[in-house]
Amino acid sequence: MRLRMRLRETLKDDSATQRLAEATLMRFATDDVAGTREVADLLSSMGFRPIYVGPLARARELEAIAFLNVSLQIHAGGEWRTAITLVGAPEAATSPGKSGGAA
Repeated sequence: MRLRMRLRETLKDDSATQRLAEATLMRFATDDVAGTREVADLLSSMGFRPIYVGPLARARELEAIAFLNVSLQIHAGGEWRTAITLVGAPEAATSPGKSGGAA
C-alpha cells in the first residue's frame, strides 16, 4: 500500500512521466485471479493502460520482450526512451476481471 501511494505521488509530481505513462501499455501476468483486477486498477491509477497477458507462465515472454528492448538500446547506443507496444490489443485483455475479461 505504501509503495502504491509513493508511486502515485511520484507520477503526479512529474508531468512528463505521467504523459509517457498514459501512452504506455503495461503488460502483466498472474495466476492470482482475485489479484488480477487489483493489479490492473493499480496500473491504471498510475496512468498506464494495463494489458493482462494470461497466467504467470507468460512471464517468460514478457521477459523476452524486455530483453529485446535492452539489447536494442545497448547495441544501437540508444537513449533508453523506447517502449514496445501492442496495437489493437483485445478489449478482454485491457479489462481483466470485468465481464468478458481474462480473469
